[in-house]
Amino acid sequence: MLPPIISVAMMAAMGGIDDFWRTRTIAEAEDQGYSHLRVTYSGCGRISDLPWPLLLGRPGIAANTFLSNFKLRCEKCGRNDPVLGVKKHA
Repeated sequence: MLPPIISVAMMAAMGGIDDFWRTRTIAEAEDQGYSHLRVTYSGCGRISDLPWPLLLGRPGIAANTFLSNFKLRCEKCGRNDPVLGVKKHA
């Protein structure tokens, strides 16, 4: 039997991963070995991977900045409420 498919919108409604990472800082994610922020927009399904150095280069962003404090908007659908996660590049 295959596991159920969970959409991005369902994951956002359930909380879980997104809520956990919204309360963490860049430094905490880096210390755990993660290399970038993964942003998923439920409006169009677009996924963007943003490496820490790119985020840290933005004005007002430091290692102690919470991941939920980024102002992000999708160029494709215009939504500004992405689902956040972190990933490790192999």
